Amino acid sequence: MEAANNAILVQLQGRKMRPFSSTTAALIVTLAMPAAQAATLPSLNVPTFSLAFTDYSGYSHSIPGLVPASIGLLSTDAASTVISLDSLGQTLHTVESGSAAMVAEVYSAIHFRAADGYRITGISFSATVYGVLELPEVNNPDVLWVEYGDSLNFAEASASITSPGEISHPDLLYGVTQVTAPVTLGGNVTNTQGLREFDFDLYVLGSSRAIRTNIYYPNPNPEEPWPAEGRAYGDAEIHYVNPVLTVYTEALVPALAPVPEPGQWAMLLGGLGLMFGARRFVRR
Repeated sequence: MEAANNAILVQLQGRKMRPFSSTTAALIVTLAMPAAQAATLPSLNVPTFSLAFTDYSGYSHSIPGLVPASIGLLSTDAASTVISLDSLGQTLHTVESGSAAMVAEVYSAIHFRAADGYRITGISFSATVYGVLELPEVNNPDVLWVEYGDSLNFAEASASITSPGEISHPDLLYGVTQVTAPVTLGGNVTNTQGLREFDFDLYVLGSSRAIRTNIYYPNPNPEEPWPAEGRAYGDAEIHYVNPVLTVYTEALVPALAPVPEPGQWAMLLGGLGLMFGARRFVRR
């Protein structure tokens, strides 16, 4: 079973990953892209920065067609801004009851620009992921034995920050298998170069494969001594709930005035002395 899981992981990870895009907490802003209007991708302005999606694509076995890109503003202040990725949550789920692995994936590229007096220190992505892995029911009382195969729930995300237009090399935020109980996953990408403008690429994937079961029972044909074989499949599902981006910001500290050198102090004191002496001479 472990070897089979590893084979699926190699298959999934071998998929071509594209380079890896005054308000209160109660305010919800939804910005959607009609499927036929790729030029109207979501954008957002808050006091500390602005963002604009430059690319968005997705695929899901469970949903026909691409869910239009949409985001929601959950909260913003000088330290952080929380953005819900509404369309990502709608796309990233699979429901599977057959032999093929079901896949759902979303790729987005977002251009960020810090506002005057601020800088973006980093961006984190997080979501709650849960799944279902159920064995198939075997009700035939004449069954000789049952051979359960392998199953898989897989979740992965990668992200990167690069200079505008630069080819990105996404860093893995997380990669987990056999997801069933709800678990919060995520990771952070730091703006280590201190870029005022940059591209943020985010790639998120979910996949599931149901358990394949071989069922052996007595062969009804007496001329066939070996057991008859049948197959059944369990259920596998994976879901993303509340996927959000958190953009961390901070105010720039104004540059301090330089401390005068000893020679500058001497010139300053000399000038003051001359002014004082001239003033006494005039008074006399």
